[in-house]
Amino acid sequence: YNQTKMAASWECPNLPMLSFPMKETSKNTFLALKILIGAHYEENPDSFDEEIKQLDQLREAAAKASRDSSGMNVMRRYLAQLHLVKARFPVQTCGQLPVDFAWKDVYTGVEYIQEGINIEQACVLYNIASLHGQLGSNLHRNTEQEMKEACTHFQCAAGAFVFLDENFGMNSCKDLAPEFLALYKNLMLGQAQECLVEKSLKGTSKVKNNTIAKLSAKVADYYTLILKALESDPCSVISKKQKDWVKLIKSKQCYYSSIAYLFQALSSAEMGKHGEKVAYFQMALQKATTAGKAAKGNDLVQEAATNLIAHVSELHQVALKENDQIYHERVPSPDDLPPVQGSDIVKPVVFQPIDGKQAGTDILGRLVPMKAYEAASVYSEEKATLLRSLMSSVEAKDEELQQYMFSLNVGEMETLNKEPKLPDEVLQLHNLLESKTDVLRKLHSDMEELLALSEKASDDLTLVAKRRHEEEHEEQEFQARFGSRASSQVCASIWKEWENYQSFHQQGLKSNRELKVMLDTHYKNLLLLSGPLSVLSSIVPKASLLDTPPEEGTSQRWEELLAKIEQMKQQRQTLMAQLREQMNKEDITKTLIGHVGKNMDGFIDEHMKKHRECAEVIRLNLAAQERILAAVTEANAGMARKRLTAQELDKRQNEVFDSLVASANSFPLLQNKIRSGALVIELLFSVFVFREGLGFYTRFHDNIQKLKKKADDVCAARKKERQALER
Repeated sequence: YNQTKMAASWECPNLPMLSFPMKETSKNTFLALKILIGAHYEENPDSFDEEIKQLDQLREAAAKASRDSSGMNVMRRYLAQLHLVKARFPVQTCGQLPVDFAWKDVYTGVEYIQEGINIEQACVLYNIASLHGQLGSNLHRNTEQEMKEACTHFQCAAGAFVFLDENFGMNSCKDLAPEFLALYKNLMLGQAQECLVEKSLKGTSKVKNNTIAKLSAKVADYYTLILKALESDPCSVISKKQKDWVKLIKSKQCYYSSIAYLFQALSSAEMGKHGEKVAYFQMALQKATTAGKAAKGNDLVQEAATNLIAHVSELHQVALKENDQIYHERVPSPDDLPPVQGSDIVKPVVFQPIDGKQAGTDILGRLVPMKAYEAASVYSEEKATLLRSLMSSVEAKDEELQQYMFSLNVGEMETLNKEPKLPDEVLQLHNLLESKTDVLRKLHSDMEELLALSEKASDDLTLVAKRRHEEEHEEQEFQARFGSRASSQVCASIWKEWENYQSFHQQGLKSNRELKVMLDTHYKNLLLLSGPLSVLSSIVPKASLLDTPPEEGTSQRWEELLAKIEQMKQQRQTLMAQLREQMNKEDITKTLIGHVGKNMDGFIDEHMKKHRECAEVIRLNLAAQERILAAVTEANAGMARKRLTAQELDKRQNEVFDSLVASANSFPLLQNKIRSGALVIELLFSVFVFREGLGFYTRFHDNIQKLKKKADDVCAARKKERQALER
């Protein structure tokens, strides 16, 4: 029964998506800009009436933007113009823009009034993110293209919320507090990840079961974070306003947890872990059931949960039956199951506040300090170019180093310098079998008892065979003297029953011999696994048992070079981090404003000098790598003997570990087969209703003894009958 095909036959429906309402504002004007123009620029403020009118009209259009791509373009243009205005009138030199902007809280309706352009930028940016969320939520996602578009919208929304938090997080609007912005971002990323799961399940490209499990688990992780936020202040105001949100998010959290467990079960099946597969199916069924209960009142989600429950239940029953009848693997408890680790594929799309295409014509382009802004942009690009060049070189050298170290397989020689350590898998098996020595010894005695009963059965069957031979011989002599007569139906029935027992017994003997060999093979390891950990650890091969490693000088040089490589990597990472921090913290806008009309190229070159000096140190570090690797190559030639020793030690240790694991894995099978009968004996249950191995042979032996008594009685009666006829 192909469970992968069964999984493919199920279709995941498109569940509803959520989005946030857009903020509302009162009508306002930028007339106060004339005050700043007159105070800080050699321009007539009245000559900018037309530009201020354009800003006012653009603001009104952005406040009433349509809920489509056109409305998005209007808001993006307005936000870009706000950034340009802010660049011309920096707070450090001009103070706050003397305009009071009023915006309403989307959940309480309270109107907040704040002076300055920051509140305006923050609220417009929020509306851009909100509209991205609405556009993504409104798509039906019935095609791969729509799924991709929805995913992109949600990631763009998340990127806008991140930019908002990093640049305008501190303002008087309570619905833009960091806690709200984190919730907004997580919901958008969760829904973007949800689109990827839908595409994985419905798309034309084949996606691995394990990948789908990880993607789905991450969706559930996002919704878990959102539920936690909605249940605490200050975000609890959202759940009061949007009362169905908690119910929907809870049901989707359980729904995608169920899908994660479902496909992790299928992945376990591919790896031959049939007990684990059953356990994951059980978890998937529990989560799907919880999703159905949480979705009460939402017909679409409830129907999806019902279909998922039916599908998972069918897979679970098949897996359970296969494991009971074929694999006989232990089904782990939920606490013992490896968790399904989420894979975070989606990322916030980096928000660019000024996009050349969407910003349009610079409305205040006549103001001269724009040159300062342009110079700042040039300077920023100079820094970015330098950083990109260095990052490219560092990544290339890091890749080269990684491949080189991988080719040397440095890790294999570390085993020579360390005390042997039991792997986690063996330690887990020891924990499972610890203090079960009595159980193992009982298992051994059960095997001996099983063999003894089998031998008794052989003896009794031999006696019945002997009785049959004697009876048939005497009957032949009688018929030779007195003539033929009809065969005894009673004897025929007894001999037929004997033949059946004999056939069954031969099969049982073969299975018992195989069990005996299996027990003898693994018994010693099982005793070690059930005994003290110190004894178990003592059997792991140690380096001291192998050949003497090479000269101490060669090893010392090798260790010094490895330490030098690590030092080089750490220094490189530290220098790159310092350069990034130095560039990010630097702000020369204020200095540039006072430098307008002077040699901007020389000014930029002078300020770039400190960054170039740091970059030169990084390049020296990169250049040193070639020399260090050449020295490592030379030292490696003298490590051949030590490498062979390490390989041999690793091989011997793995042989011991594999042997222990194989023995531990055989324990449930041995326990089951010795107590429940060999595989061949199980095939006889349709004839003999014996459910236990020892119990089977006990009853089997009783039946043979009964057969022997019947044979004795019938043969004795036949003998008397012949004697009477002879007289």
